[in-house]
Amino acid sequence: MNSITYDLLRDVFTAHGYEVSTSFDFRTGSDMLIAQKGTEKILIMFSRDGSYYDVKRMEEMVRAKGGRGLLVTTASFSPEAQSFAERNGMSLWNKAELEAQIGRAFLAKAEGRVPDLGLAPETTGVISDFFALGTDSTGIIEEHSNSTSLSLQLRSVPVNISKQNAMLIAGDNVGRIEHMMLKFVPFWQYRYRFDQRKQYKSKTLSLSGDGFGAVNALSGENKFVQYEAQDKAQIPDGNYEIVESTMSKEKARQIALREIIKEHTKRIKVNEVVGETLIFENKPFKPDPDDISIDLNLIYIPVWTVKGLARSIEIDAYDGRILSRAMDSDAEFV
Repeated sequence: MNSITYDLLRDVFTAHGYEVSTSFDFRTGSDMLIAQKGTEKILIMFSRDGSYYDVKRMEEMVRAKGGRGLLVTTASFSPEAQSFAERNGMSLWNKAELEAQIGRAFLAKAEGRVPDLGLAPETTGVISDFFALGTDSTGIIEEHSNSTSLSLQLRSVPVNISKQNAMLIAGDNVGRIEHMMLKFVPFWQYRYRFDQRKQYKSKTLSLSGDGFGAVNALSGENKFVQYEAQDKAQIPDGNYEIVESTMSKEKARQIALREIIKEHTKRIKVNEVVGETLIFENKPFKPDPDDISIDLNLIYIPVWTVKGLARSIEIDAYDGRILSRAMDSDAEFV
């Protein structure tokens, strides 16, 4: 969070009679303010660009910690972010609103009164989830309640984006929508571990790793990420496709091993005196492949393919991201 904005928000909520503390959010890697007054709690996060994904993360944090959510930006919020916040009972302050709140807070302080923040009311029970199926939301249509809803025995991450919500995300990017389909794209998810010691001349280096990754079983693309897969996939629409893997487990292991070694290679500067000369050497240290343990399992990632008059896009049905590349090929959408 910008330190100046951080201090201003603390002052604003202090002026409103709140006790304000700071908490580090490991999901976003940034600080978060927690304003409390009696039993009331407000979680406050800062967004640099007012993106849809920041609002999603804010909602997840409110779901986990309770209270009310407030996302603040010195830019402006996207239409998707505003729509999502409204549906889920969260408050947004853009630059103009932040300036107004700062002014009202300090004017009220000078006049000896407590101003009104004008936040959305605290949500009770389960938050209406723009990203999750199976809630009792009244503000949005959930497609799994439709008669076309299916449940498949498929190791997959959840379908968190309904068809209607994917259409909202697609928005003006595709023009009038002609066709939509939910695809399940295969990935080899893996966990790796290693702990090694490297000796070079007088230098001893420790190399260790313990993490997760996933290899696209079609394109071979690797990324270091952990997916929480489930044994059943809830299909919110009868129009779906399970894409068959074209990559063997052994091939995926080779790709994962190559990327793990690349990720954990360290270059160390080694100094050595030869005669009266000091020699500097920039030496790479790589983990030994034989000492790296890798466990792989095939899972599926749900993706909405949206074809419109203007163009086609793919939307990750797990987190709502618009994908710049198709998951089942190396070709970019145009």
